[in-house]
Amino acid sequence: MNDSDILDGGDPEALLEAVERKKQLARKQPPRNRALERKASVADSDSEVAVKAAPDTRRARKRLAAKRQPISTDTLGEDSGVGKRRASAPARPARSLRPGRVGPWSIAACAAAVAILALTVDALGQTPKPLPVSNVTITWLPGPQLPTSEVLSWMRKFPGRAKISNPDSWVLDQLTAYLRALPAVAEVRQLRLIHEPDGKSGTRRSMELVMALRQPAMPAVLATGERVWVDREGRVLPGVLPAPAVKRPNLRGIEAAGTAKVQAALAMWHKLEPQLERNLVTDIVLNDLVDERGNRGIVLYTRQGSRLVWGDPAEERYGVRVDDKARDLVHTIRCQGDLGRIAMINVRFNQPFFVLRD
Repeated sequence: MNDSDILDGGDPEALLEAVERKKQLARKQPPRNRALERKASVADSDSEVAVKAAPDTRRARKRLAAKRQPISTDTLGEDSGVGKRRASAPARPARSLRPGRVGPWSIAACAAAVAILALTVDALGQTPKPLPVSNVTITWLPGPQLPTSEVLSWMRKFPGRAKISNPDSWVLDQLTAYLRALPAVAEVRQLRLIHEPDGKSGTRRSMELVMALRQPAMPAVLATGERVWVDREGRVLPGVLPAPAVKRPNLRGIEAAGTAKVQAALAMWHKLEPQLERNLVTDIVLNDLVDERGNRGIVLYTRQGSRLVWGDPAEERYGVRVDDKARDLVHTIRCQGDLGRIAMINVRFNQPFFVLRD
């Protein structure tokens, strides 16, 4: 009974048994390898092509064998006549390099080089010395100015003044630092050497100086009687500087007062000057007696001889401000009118008072 009979009979149980038998047979057979089958088919086709392409004549087979065999270079010289001829050919000796002969042009070139070298050495030995400095030109920046003779007197006090006539860069730097350290000098912008045309010798060497001076703020009188100036920073300036445009009272006692009191006096006068009559105050003493206990401070003196006691700037720690002092002093002066009968006005404390003359 085969599978076709089962299918024709239509028995379902027999049909299931037949299907089960086919599955068991399929499990027992090894699986097919499709890739191996494809490779085998390709190899068979290649072998067929190779068989078809193989030469069928003797001459063609020899030609093919000659192409496949490698060529050996060991026996090339032995078998061929060309190799023998090349091996038997003698080697040529190397050419010897002989120095060329010195011709007339070479001798002339050497002579010219020696002549140029000799002229160069001679010129170096005869280098002319630089011209000495015969003039000093000063260019002033905005601010006060002085005569050139005054600046030259400062330069004569320079420690290296002997080298100023023929200075180098080091001397110029030292001279610049020296001028900047002077009390009257505010700035030295440039110091250089220039050559100017001269009608006599053709050229002259000059020193050009660009500088600025400090601006005096108030005059001062030292204990020795020397008159100097004081700038806004409280720095003492020499008396040779030109006076400011506005006349101001003289500061006295600046040596004992110190820089702090000088600056306080300048700030005080900056507030009082616009409110007081011009030339009313003639002197400002920075270290004068302010009371009977021996305390010292700032006192202003008028042209009538009245004493305007301002006090010590350190007294501001008690609560008395500079603006209040200035307002009280101006108010008291205006209320009295004539200061000829006023001996003293004191604004050290919150309540100002005045004392009449005897």
